[in-house]
Amino acid sequence: KDSSCDLGGLEPKGPGCRLVLCNARSVVNKASLIQDLIIEEAADLAGITETWLGEEGGVPLVELCPPGFLAFHQPRAQGRGGGVAVVIRESLRPREITVP
Repeated sequence: KDSSCDLGGLEPKGPGCRLVLCNARSVVNKASLIQDLIIEEAADLAGITETWLGEEGGVPLVELCPPGFLAFHQPRAQGRGGGVAVVIRESLRPREITVP
């Protein structure tokens, strides 16, 4: 497990939505590791920073998703690096909105 995705021994305090935040520093070769992290931590939502994916992608976002999850991605507007993704449980009924 990458230390940037370590939960630091934190345990949930009760029912609710479980969140994971991971600075991936490129998801291209880490899709299965990120998917495993989401499953192992029983996350309902995973925020992934530094995806390093452009408009054209590079790794299918579905590879980040355990069964029953959807992914949304926003690449960096200009330059290299950057990009964020959200992998979220379908049962939460997520939808993408455009912010003016």
